[in-house]
Amino acid sequence: MAAIIPLRGGKTIGLERAGFDGGDTILELSEKCTRSLQLNRPEYTRYLTELDEWEAWAEEQAEDPPQLVYGSPPCQGVT
Repeated sequence: MAAIIPLRGGKTIGLERAGFDGGDTILELSEKCTRSLQLNRPEYTRYLTELDEWEAWAEEQAEDPPQLVYGSPPCQGVT
């Protein structure tokens, strides 16, 4: 699984509880949210913070794509 802009990671936790592998890659454009995820979810080892990094990552996955790629809308409490 790859998370696109997961903000604080709540949806990721729900998907993991539903049986999806959390993967190791997150695309998060917010520096504040990236720092929070790094502290709270150390199992993520690859953080992509620019869209061109995401494009390169997507090309790398062509042979063995993730089972799920998702994006999260902003939480009402954050927006």
